[in-house]
Amino acid sequence: MSQLFETTKVPAIIDVVTYAGSAFAVNEQGQQIFINSRIVDRCDLSEGAEVLAYIVPNYEDKRDHIPWRALRVEVPRKIDVQATVAGIETVMPAPEPQPEKTDPSWLEERIFELLAKEDGYWTTAEVAQQMDIDTKTAGNALYRLFSKRRISKADVHANPDQGRASFVLWTDKVSKFA
Repeated sequence: MSQLFETTKVPAIIDVVTYAGSAFAVNEQGQQIFINSRIVDRCDLSEGAEVLAYIVPNYEDKRDHIPWRALRVEVPRKIDVQATVAGIETVMPAPEPQPEKTDPSWLEERIFELLAKEDGYWTTAEVAQQMDIDTKTAGNALYRLFSKRRISKADVHANPDQGRASFVLWTDKVSKFA
């Protein structure tokens, strides 16, 4: 016998993709939604992605921290339309990223400059958005800068029994976390 779940479809934004591959999204009310790693992989989700999440209340022992969990996620397609001619839409593909942004040393220097000019700290998604690159590229560059001891990071945990951080904050000087 198959049991049907009653889900609620809500728009959400992927806030954090964890090291373990799961993700946390936030809905319009600011409530967090857990998305397991199978869904993240299948939908190729990244930080900052807008999704439609089919949610149910999270497991009882986790609801205090994360009220919802997603059983399914849809990623709406975004199409750039150049013009409509005689009722026919002409679709332009998304522009290719600028090649110099993928050069590791160029990108690391631009990210370091971004972190140094601001008072405060940034998430990986914020850096990616500001640099107009994907979160994986931004995360890799940030970790290279950290490994070279040029920047500082703070791992933020939602609860004490988490093995991995919920998200990471980055800055050029550790004193900016104080």
